[in-house]
Amino acid sequence: MAGIEECRRACDQLGLEFVPGVELSANPGDLSAKPDEEPVRGTLHILGLFIDANHPTLHRIAGEMLLARRERHAMMLEKLAEAGIELDATVFDLLEGVPGRVHLANALVEQGFCQSIKEAFGRYVGRSGKAFIRRDRLSARDAIDAIHEAGGLAVLAHPVQLRCGMGRELEERIDRLQGWGLDGLEVWHPDHGEDVVKRLLELCERFGLMASGGSDYHGSMKPGITLNHRQVPISFYETLRKSWERRGEEEIQKDI
Repeated sequence: MAGIEECRRACDQLGLEFVPGVELSANPGDLSAKPDEEPVRGTLHILGLFIDANHPTLHRIAGEMLLARRERHAMMLEKLAEAGIELDATVFDLLEGVPGRVHLANALVEQGFCQSIKEAFGRYVGRSGKAFIRRDRLSARDAIDAIHEAGGLAVLAHPVQLRCGMGRELEERIDRLQGWGLDGLEVWHPDHGEDVVKRLLELCERFGLMASGGSDYHGSMKPGITLNHRQVPISFYETLRKSWERRGEEEIQKDI
């Protein structure tokens, strides 16, 4: 969240609408309906839109997640070393920032252990890689509650990455998240084809959720993904904003 105010100022100068946001990684195992059910295998990310970036709860969570990232990064370096890959000392500089798997993948390519980012993920840092370690520590309910505490809307990011298909299993996951206060689904995303977009819009209508979307732009970290890779109809932005404003007004009325 450290770049939010800088981005806000830049948008003001350019006359662009700005939505302060955050993306929280949560534990997908929370979405298993029963203790003995096979755990959800995919990724569970919750977007917080229109958040107060200075809210203490979000800052506490951000600090905890940063520590978890650094610990995970160090463990993955150890696993790489066990596999015979000794990255030079420059990679440890990442522990001072916000380290992610893509940083390790870049180091593997730059130092000649892999030919591409795709190969680095496939062989070492991806989910089936030799050095992969999960880092999901935040519960889905806590993620949604924190976003709401910070005045934001909670949206399920890229639902396809839950890896449970587009049928009944996904409906069950969404139903559980909605019970914890979920406000919307990310409909437009580079991983979503037109059939997926159509299905997610149907699910938004069925569950009374709002639709959001975006490019998931990560600069050079995601080659081929541009800032406007997936364009979201302005009407959906307006719906989200009105809902956020209405919720803010309701909170003010409670305090009066």
